[in-house]
Amino acid sequence: MAQHSGRRYGGSAGKRKRPAQHNRNRSDASPRPAGRIDANRNNPAGTNPGSKGNADAARTPVDRHDDSNSIGTSNLRQAWVACSMPAFVMVALALVAELLAFGQLPNMVPRHLGAGGVPDVWWPRASWLAFTLGMTIFFALLILVGGIVMSIAPKTFHLRNQENLAYWSHPDHWPLMRQRLWVLAGWLAGFFSLYLAIALSIYALGPTWNLPHWMNFAVMLGGLVAGVVWLFIAWRRMAAIPDEDR
Repeated sequence: MAQHSGRRYGGSAGKRKRPAQHNRNRSDASPRPAGRIDANRNNPAGTNPGSKGNADAARTPVDRHDDSNSIGTSNLRQAWVACSMPAFVMVALALVAELLAFGQLPNMVPRHLGAGGVPDVWWPRASWLAFTLGMTIFFALLILVGGIVMSIAPKTFHLRNQENLAYWSHPDHWPLMRQRLWVLAGWLAGFFSLYLAIALSIYALGPTWNLPHWMNFAVMLGGLVAGVVWLFIAWRRMAAIPDEDR
């Protein structure tokens, strides 16, 4: 009887140890990641560093959701609008500047300059206004849409530096790069709109203001050079890997 009881006791003890050993091995082999659902379920929002309340407060509207499958269309639209705000403001300023220039134009304005910088083709100022407004809006939309196309997915984004490309194409880093692309496109669209408004207004107002003929070329060429230099520097800064991740 004693032996039989010992076997029963030993057998039951073994059964008690096996689940504990199984649980310990499972926890050692595959540690349970700290998921967002568990953190929110066990802790109120804002009381846990990993809770959704603190995470949403620290993130931008673009990278608020790390999982691409959980990104809503409305969230992306709001983030794009926020990043493109510089374009909306500067395009509006450019349109106002063109309307102000229109009020100072004579009935006929230059349409083409000859070899010596002297106008040889003229058109009504209403045609100039329609052309100028249309060009400003068209190029602003073209640049903004280009930023959207480049940010659709990492495969549509290209960099000459393969190390930087691999870094920004990673799912953990792509939301930030998408935000940077939208911001860059917004500023570029705004700057180009102001450039068009100033250059085309000076072009049309040159004879009225008695400006020298070389002023038109100086404004157009100088604005293009300044824009290219700015874009080159901004692109390099945008594509650079953060210092803490090097």
